[in-house]
Amino acid sequence: MITDEVCVKYSNKFRRKKKKDKLYVYVKNGRNYKDNMVFIEGDAESLEFLGNLLLAKSIEEDEYGSQIGPRVVGSIFFNRDSTHNLYIYRIPPQEEESDVKIKR
Repeated sequence: MITDEVCVKYSNKFRRKKKKDKLYVYVKNGRNYKDNMVFIEGDAESLEFLGNLLLAKSIEEDEYGSQIGPRVVGSIFFNRDSTHNLYIYRIPPQEEESDVKIKR
């Protein structure tokens, strides 16, 4: 699995990181829709890891979903104050293409 390779590549670097430099994820609930958001914070290397994880998931063929978080697999990448996990899901490609052609 490609996502596993990304996690292994970065895991040793994250073991030495300070808590404040790891990914920090929480949900902010405001009074209106403009104030509701998922907040992701980290140093440059943490955000690079997350970007590479997303790219790996986009090309991974054998698995469509992955979850990492502060209290599940992948906790080494998260600040312990993080309140939410990340679930990354790639929509599977259609098994068969339709033989129906659209006339224009």
